[in-house]
Amino acid sequence: MTPTTPDDQKACEQAAILVLDCLPHYIADTAKELAYVHNRQPLWAFVAGHILRAYENGELAVPIMDPGWPRHFTNVPDPLNGRYKCKWCGAEFAPHRYKQQYCQNSCGTAAQHLEDEAKAESTGKGPR
Repeated sequence: MTPTTPDDQKACEQAAILVLDCLPHYIADTAKELAYVHNRQPLWAFVAGHILRAYENGELAVPIMDPGWPRHFTNVPDPLNGRYKCKWCGAEFAPHRYKQQYCQNSCGTAAQHLEDEAKAESTGKGPR
């Protein structure tokens, strides 16, 4: 659907602004500048154009989900209410990055070290 009435266009523009408000301000500001100043188009068309591009490039099915977004918006089950269990030490933590598996760098480093040792043993090569 293409918004044809002024009310539809205004509603689409407000929706695009709400979507960009979910992103870090520097990304939202850049998108607004590109839409309004460089491309001279409504923001909704700029956002919709990027969704179309993702679809054409086969990337629509794998979005990047920010761990800071509320789970009820991301539709991902979260039994621990935003807290995850560290794969190394078992401590509960709130992730700061997408796909974060460990509560701190030392746990991730220890897990990687163990994985490297196991790989070296299975291939008969020493640790790197």
